[in-house]
Amino acid sequence: MGIDIERFHIEKSLYTDRTRGTFAAHHTRLNFRVIVRAFNLGAATPGPALVDLLSQQARATSQLRHPNVTRILACTLHERFLIIVSEFAAGVTLTERLASEPSLAEEQVLSIAQQAAEGLQAGMQHGFRHGGVCPIHIRVTTQHRLKLADYCWHIPHDLFATPTPQGKSTEPDAATNAVLPYRAPEHLLGTDSDHRADIYSLGATLYHLLTGRPCFRATSVERLMAVQRQGAPQAPKLVNPAISQSTSDLLMTMLAHDRTQRPPDYKSLIAKIETCRLGSRLQQARKYMLESQTVSIPPPTS
Repeated sequence: MGIDIERFHIEKSLYTDRTRGTFAAHHTRLNFRVIVRAFNLGAATPGPALVDLLSQQARATSQLRHPNVTRILACTLHERFLIIVSEFAAGVTLTERLASEPSLAEEQVLSIAQQAAEGLQAGMQHGFRHGGVCPIHIRVTTQHRLKLADYCWHIPHDLFATPTPQGKSTEPDAATNAVLPYRAPEHLLGTDSDHRADIYSLGATLYHLLTGRPCFRATSVERLMAVQRQGAPQAPKLVNPAISQSTSDLLMTMLAHDRTQRPPDYKSLIAKIETCRLGSRLQQARKYMLESQTVSIPPPTS
C-alpha cells in the first residue's frame, strides 16, 4: 500500500490472491477515486496470451459509454503486472447487499434486472460480452444506479497455471468460486457460447436475489455440471411465494439448460422484464387497496 503506479496512488487492498489483486486508489493529478486491478503475469500460462487478451478487451471496452457499465480508464504494464484501471462507483456490490439482506423485494430485483440487461445490450451492440455476470460483479450505487463491473475482461480460468492431479476435481480459487454458481452450462463445458450465457448468468443472479439462495449449489465445476444435468432448479415462486408467477416464469426461461429456450436477445428480455415490472406494480396496488379498505357499519337505529 502507499505506492504509485503510473498516475494512480494505491490506498487500500480490496482483494488479493496468487494471481490478481484489486485495490482502491486515486488519481494523483486529478484527485478522483478509481479501482485498480493488477494481474500477476508471472502466474499466468501463457503470459503473452493473457496480456494480449486483457489489453485488447480493456482498450476496446474503454470505448463503451453507458450509465450501467463501469468505464475502463487505463490499461498498462507495470513490472510483471498488467494494470487495468476503472472508474470507482460508490455503493455496494450485490454480494455485500445479500450479506445484509437475504433476499430483495421483487420490484427492486426487476429494476436491477432491467438495468443489467440494458448494460449488457449496450456491450453486445459494441461486439462485447461480459462473461462473468454474478453478484460480486454488479454494484448498486448510492443513486440506485446499477453498474456492471469487470465488463468484458473477466479472466478465463484456464490461462492461469493451476495444475490438477489426474482423477481429481478442480477446486476453484476464491475469485472463480464467486462466479461459479452463476455459470451457464455451455460456459462450463467450454463450448462456443454467446450472449445467452450472460442471460443465464443474469437469471441465476436474479434467482439468488429473490430467493436468498443460488439456484444450484456446488463447490467445483464438475459438481455444478452434474447438478445442472439433473434438471431445472426449483421454481422461484415455490421458494418464495411472494414472487409473482410472471417473474418466476421469466427466471426459469432465462435459466433454461438449452440456450435456444432462453430469451433470444436483450430487446425481448427487456420487454419481458418491463411486463413483469408492470404486473408487480399492479399486484402491489391491488394488495394496498385491499389492505386499506375499511367496511363502515352504521350504528343500529332505535
